[in-house]
Amino acid sequence: MKLLLLEDDFDNQLFINVLFKESFEIETVDNYDSAFEKINETIYDLFIIDISLRGKMNGLDFVRDIRKSDRYKNVPVACLTAHNYPRDRQNSFDAGVDLYLVKPIHPTFLKDAISTLINRTPSTLVPAV
Repeated sequence: MKLLLLEDDFDNQLFINVLFKESFEIETVDNYDSAFEKINETIYDLFIIDISLRGKMNGLDFVRDIRKSDRYKNVPVACLTAHNYPRDRQNSFDAGVDLYLVKPIHPTFLKDAISTLINRTPSTLVPAV
């Protein structure tokens, strides 16, 4: 399975890459534009995004835009962010995020949450082909 990580903090990139390296083929980008370049080159099965990114566009802008695409409208998206206000959570779900998690997070909890997300019933997910 292919994972695109959209995260601008190096330590968080490293954390996700180490945690999921045996479960996913991971590509990491740190901004909206690079993420869009990647999704035009490769088909992904999962996205993990941060809200705050380098540049003008944020992670939720990315989610809103991929949800317009037939290819990615049902691919699971997890938001892993330091934003912990109720409005941030609601804005994320409104944008199309499936799972909202707040940093810092325990590695076991994160792995379990991602596993649950990608193993939802097939009727709610369309696999990336």
